[in-house]
Formats: sequence, structure tokens, C-alpha cells
Amino acid sequence: MMRKLIIICLFVPFFLDAQSGFNRTYSLDSLKVAFSGVVASDDSLVVYGSIYNNTDSKWELVVLKMDTLGDEGNRLIKKNAGIGGFNTLETKMIKTSDGGVLISGNVGYSTESFTLKLNPNLGEEFYIQSIDSINRVVFHREAIEVSDGYIIGGDVQKQDYSDQLWASKLDYEGNVLWYREYGAPTDTLEWAFDMAVTPEGNAMIAGIQLTPISGGNGYQYDGWPLLLTIDQ
Repeated sequence: MMRKLIIICLFVPFFLDAQSGFNRTYSLDSLKVAFSGVVASDDSLVVYGSIYNNTDSKWELVVLKMDTLGDEGNRLIKKNAGIGGFNTLETKMIKTSDGGVLISGNVGYSTESFTLKLNPNLGEEFYIQSIDSINRVVFHREAIEVSDGYIIGGDVQKQDYSDQLWASKLDYEGNVLWYREYGAPTDTLEWAFDMAVTPEGNAMIAGIQLTPISGGNGYQYDGWPLLLTIDQ
């Protein structure tokens, strides 16, 4: 009985310490900051969000690398070269196979989109802006890594105010290999909410299709899984 009591006493402090974690705030030079997402990368954490530029009156993209105690490491602030500020609430960040991250989203609420690839030290590898400059790029941006590059996607609002799903494939150097739109040409709304790699290595988009009901009585809601072959 004495032996069992000693073992319990030794292990209780360990469990208490393992659950401590951290709870901190980051003012980042006393500017307005809002974090939007986080991924674990090796033995560290990478968070991204928006930081307000008082000089230009724009929200810029900020990416921080920190250890598991919350101590800040590298920092990257990406200035927006287009209209408005980065809309990081509608942005997706994923961990890439090389230990870096890929961030894909839209700039404000305009026709400008962006994709940013960073290496493990947050050094910029490539930056793409405005893959589709005709339609208004809107919400639910998604990104995955496939065997030979990346698939990014979401939904766009057309000039007739219908929404369609879209997807684009990039190689590892950031070159756009293809861009596609999916859905009915008018009236319907197609929205994308998630994307995943299938066991065969292709891409599956989970979305919804809204079809107007005759007489102006709202919309018919239908789930819409869309399977994309990565070499299409």
C-alpha cells in the first residue's frame, strides 16, 4: 500500500503542469490586432490575422510564429498592394509538407484574391494576387495540398449576382495551372464550405446549391459534394 501511495504522489504534479498552457495577449507595437487562424508546425505554432496600418488606414496581413509557451519568434507583415485591406476572417491557412504554411483568401470585398506561401521561417516563397479579376471573389476560401501542388477554391459572385463554386490548381512554385467554375450559369447560388483530399489524391469540395423557388418563395437548399480530379 505504501508503494502505491508514493507513485501517486510523484505523478500528480506532472499532470497539473502539463495542463497549465498559456493565456496571453499580443499588442504588436500597440496596433489593432485580430487573430483569425492557427496551425501547428513542427514544435511551434503559426497564427495569422489582421493588423491595422494607421498610416494607410488599411488592415494588413500579419503572421506570427511562436513556441508552445506563446513566446513570439518570427513575424511577417504583408502589406496589401490592392484595394482595401486583407479580409482574414474569410481566409484559409494550412500547414504544408515542407513545414511551411499556405494562406489563401480575398482582399477586402473586391475582385482581388491572394495566395501566399511561406517557408518554415515565414520567409515568402510566392505571392499571387487576383487569379480571377472579373468576378467578385467572396467567402469560404479553402485550400489543400495535393501530390504535386495546391488546390484553392471558394465561391465567386458573378456580375449578374449569382454565385458559383470555383477552384484553381497551383504548382509548388505558385504557377496557376488551371482555373474552373462550377454551377448553374444564372439564378442559383453555389457556396463552398470545406475541401479535403480523397484517398485517391483528388479534391472533394463540400458545398450547397440554392435554387430559386418559383413565385419568389425563397430557395431550395441542396447539399452539393463536388469531386475534382487534380489533373483536370
